[in-house]
Amino acid sequence: MWGIDCVQTGGSSGGGFLANFDASTGGGYLVGNISVSAGSNEYHPYLGNEALSLYQQAGS
Repeated sequence: MWGIDCVQTGGSSGGGFLANFDASTGGGYLVGNISVSAGSNEYHPYLGNEALSLYQQAGS
């Protein structure tokens, strides 16, 4: 789990976090999702190579 110093508004749970986001194309890589908040921080699981492999297998 990794965290950020920010708390999203209600209803944002499960929303994605993207790396290398390009606003002009809407592209990026999903690396986590909004999961748990504590105080003024939120904590998110990091989706690594195992998640990428599962995604690729599901698309086959």
